[in-house]
Amino acid sequence: MNDLKRLNEELENYFQNTIIPQLFVDADLILRKFTPPAMKQFNLSEEDLGKHISELSDNIRYPTIEENIKRVINSNQNFEKEIQTTDFRWYQMNILPYIIREENKSNGVIITFVDITDRIETLKQFEKLNLNYENIIYTISHDLKGPLGNIEGLIQWLKNAPDRESSDAKSMFNRLNESVQNMRRIIE
Repeated sequence: MNDLKRLNEELENYFQNTIIPQLFVDADLILRKFTPPAMKQFNLSEEDLGKHISELSDNIRYPTIEENIKRVINSNQNFEKEIQTTDFRWYQMNILPYIIREENKSNGVIITFVDITDRIETLKQFEKLNLNYENIIYTISHDLKGPLGNIEGLIQWLKNAPDRESSDAKSMFNRLNESVQNMRRIIE
């Protein structure tokens, strides 16, 4: 009995001191336990214990959570999804089966929520920065193509000039033309 009491005390200590919002839901979709961060983040109170998951007034924007919980219970497979709350925070939600080892059967789930809002915002900033770089590269490329086209036109005009047959002129035209072609390949 003392061992059971000690184990229960250790488990309660874990629940009270974890920083991760967690919900413990049984196979009947009844909320059995939650961590203090879940209480804070999802507006849960002690009165919510024993309620069906559909009765909870949470701020999760995720209408299929019940179906996903049932799927995890039936399949014993983890489920992972990025979700958003009504306060526009993003979480990595993991629904993990709570398996009774002797029976190798799920008796509910543990749902964890890891705040990924900063990561999502950083990704959005990188996407915006990438779009800006693409615009800059396009603009530079476009701006270089104009003068390059003018140089190519000038080469064509010079090729048709009366003294274009001299070896110096031919050599100059060829080098100029080769440089323009190299520059065009670089731009493209």
